[in-house]
Formats: sequence, structure tokens, C-alpha cells
Amino acid sequence: MEGFRSWQSTYPSERQRDDLTSAAVYLAIRSRSVGYGTMATFVAALAFERFGRKPKESCKWAVLDEMVRGKKRSESRRQQKFATLEEVRILLTETHRSGWPLWRNDRIRVLLSLLFYGLLRISEAINITQENIKDEGSVWSFRIVRSKTDQLSTGASIYVQKADWFDAALIRCCARTEDGPILTGENGYLHCSFALIML
Repeated sequence: MEGFRSWQSTYPSERQRDDLTSAAVYLAIRSRSVGYGTMATFVAALAFERFGRKPKESCKWAVLDEMVRGKKRSESRRQQKFATLEEVRILLTETHRSGWPLWRNDRIRVLLSLLFYGLLRISEAINITQENIKDEGSVWSFRIVRSKTDQLSTGASIYVQKADWFDAALIRCCARTEDGPILTGENGYLHCSFALIML
């Protein structure tokens, strides 16, 4: 608010006649260099300083709110980077050349397949148990009990096409654990999602 008041006190004098119109001009100028969060904070601080939003000023407040929303829409969200199909195939092929033990190769191949082909999050993939897996002919069905975006808590199922290498790795992963998550280590302990990211 201090920056706004000092901007208002400089010429021309019209800036001091109407706070909300002046605030709209100030916000338009500031929107070039600040994010929508800063703009929203300014609008909230202005409302607080003016003891709330008066009904007769609703149109002017709507202009300020729309300026904040417009800035939010225009700010590009951070783009996620995904591996290409070719990159995933190379990773899956290179696991054999890594010199890792068989259990680790199996785990990374199943994990990569679930992440890329099943579009699962790491937290969802590492919590899959044998109970969540079904052989449905030409595909494997994986039941996600609760996902991050599952607002109704109904869960979801994803399907991964069968392939000899994947089937063998999945069956060996299931054989290493009796009732816990299938992506465990050699000794049956589950790794945290961060440890799996580092692989």
C-alpha cells in the first residue's frame, strides 16, 4: 500500500480523487512487473484499508478482480517435461546393461512401465500390491485405490498391454512380496518415492 500511496501522491492530482480508479491504473502499470499473487494481495490490502468493499463500488471492485484473474490466466504455468516413447524404450533396454541385480532390473522396468504407459504418479505406483493386479487376457489391470485427484474416493483402474519382458518382471516382483507393495527391494522393504526417483 505504501508504494501505491506514494505513486498516488505524485502528479497528476486526479490520482487522489478516486482510490479505486486510481488503483486500477496503478495495477495496470504494476502488472507488467509483478505476478498475480502480488496483485491479489494489493487488492485485498486495499479492501482492508477501505474497511471492506462497499456495494455501491461493486463495479470498480469487479474491474480490479478481473485484472487479477486476467493476470493469473496470462501467466504461463510451468510446463512439465515428459519422456518420449523412444527415451522410455532406451531406458528399458539399458536396464539389462546396467549390471544391476535381477530384482532391481525388474523393479525399474515395472516402475517405468507404470509411470509412462499407465500414466501413474510415483506415489501411486509404489503403493500397488498384488491385490490391485488382475490378469485380464491381453492386458494387466492395476487398481489404484486412491489417487491424488480422486475426490470421490472411488479409485481407478489402469491397463498395461502385456509383453513377455513386462509379464516376467511383474511376476517376479509379485513373487518377492506376499502382501505388501510389489516394488520392494531384494529384502522385501519398500523404498520411498524419492529413492525410486534417484534410480
